Amino acid sequence: MASTYAYSCVIGPTSGASAVTETVPNLSCLNILTSSPPQDEVITWTGGAGAPTSTIRYTNIMVVAQTSTQTGTVIAGRFDGDLVEKVVTTTALSGSGTPLLCPLGLGTIASASGVVVLTIVDPS
Repeated sequence: MASTYAYSCVIGPTSGASAVTETVPNLSCLNILTSSPPQDEVITWTGGAGAPTSTIRYTNIMVVAQTSTQTGTVIAGRFDGDLVEKVVTTTALSGSGTPLLCPLGLGTIASASGVVVLTIVDPS
């Protein structure tokens, strides 16, 4: 399954935007609900000041219904050392048995779409 996330960012005088596409093979309703970090994500920024990328390491995940909240830290690039929270709310699923069986961990996912809110906070 390929997922496309579009981010926009405003932190003080620095702003930018990014689009990230990731392909997750063999994604099912069961493993989307039980998948867990650590995982890394590289965001390539298209504007703003500073490094052109941010590497984020997610270390915690909480899933409630069709919303997952991942937290972590920027480990390299723009906003290095800052804290990150990514909230993904799935609004549409397609595949076998979805959306009725997905909350039960059953079925497979062909595609998913929804809303992503990425928050980056300077801990100092």
